[in-house]
Amino acid sequence: MQIDGQNYLLPRDIPHIEYGRQAQLTREAISLNQLLADLSTGDRPHPKRSVVILDACRDNPLIPPGYKSGSTRGGLAKVEEPDGIFVMYSAANNRIALDRLSPSDPVKYSVFTRVLLPLLGRQDLTIQELSTTVKNQVYGLGKNAGHEQRPAYYDGILGRFCLPGCASLPDEASRESEKPPKPPSFSISPRTMTGQDGAPMVLVPAGVFTMGARDDDQEAGADERPAHQVNLDAFYIDQYEVTTSLYTKFFQATRRNPPEFWSEKVLQQHGNKPVVGVTWDDAKAYCEWAGKRLPTEAEWEKAARGTDQRLYPWGNDTPHEQLANFNHCCDFKD
Repeated sequence: MQIDGQNYLLPRDIPHIEYGRQAQLTREAISLNQLLADLSTGDRPHPKRSVVILDACRDNPLIPPGYKSGSTRGGLAKVEEPDGIFVMYSAANNRIALDRLSPSDPVKYSVFTRVLLPLLGRQDLTIQELSTTVKNQVYGLGKNAGHEQRPAYYDGILGRFCLPGCASLPDEASRESEKPPKPPSFSISPRTMTGQDGAPMVLVPAGVFTMGARDDDQEAGADERPAHQVNLDAFYIDQYEVTTSLYTKFFQATRRNPPEFWSEKVLQQHGNKPVVGVTWDDAKAYCEWAGKRLPTEAEWEKAARGTDQRLYPWGNDTPHEQLANFNHCCDFKD
């Protein structure tokens, strides 16, 4: 929350403090400015780079009804850009962030966090590129919900920095292609790992899920019904589609023919986008080169739909352009 132009983090167990007793409130809270200063000053060794992510742009919860006016500032205040520290906010200064897209939104964490989490393991995104991607996606989701929210960041970091470590640049990737694949290694936590091709993978836990379509789903084919329980062992699956850059590294190392539609121009312009023109045999060969395998139909469905019988990977909300690429040939109809 913001008090007199300064930002404070409130502990969950902070006692009730009457409105107007700002001095008492600031004593019970944590000053964000002081926290940032502690990261970059003092006589102890301090980190070369620090990243602070705040999904906490909120109104002052202690202002009673009727006390707010047009001059009452909401959200958090702007901060200076301290050396070596990157600060990311879920909304612009003095703006409020969305907790949910709608009252029926099934996701239990904020719009900012749901966009941020899948991007944290991306080795192809610097911290600045990650923040821009988050800003654009959050803005699109908020706009569809009738709310304007633009995440902001303050950058005191010099050089190229990625949270999980940066992937090789294109010229570096060409030199790396001749080296044998590295063995799998865990990164961040056992729930994620890095494949031999350098792509981030996520763990899908063992257990039962419902596979197939409901009987009342008129668009489903006969081979998709009835819905039935399937028990799968735990498995890892790539978090993102294989990119054109990764596939290029594969076919150059193995002297395999390039896929359909591939060219040097496509590689330069769309290297971080999913590769196209790949056959089933190509995909199988890539997996074997990378020390992986193609998922089964059941594994793919569990990874895409989850275990709560949702209609789509994101939930049950009707698809729109911020959630999926679909129906480019005609208007979408429910």
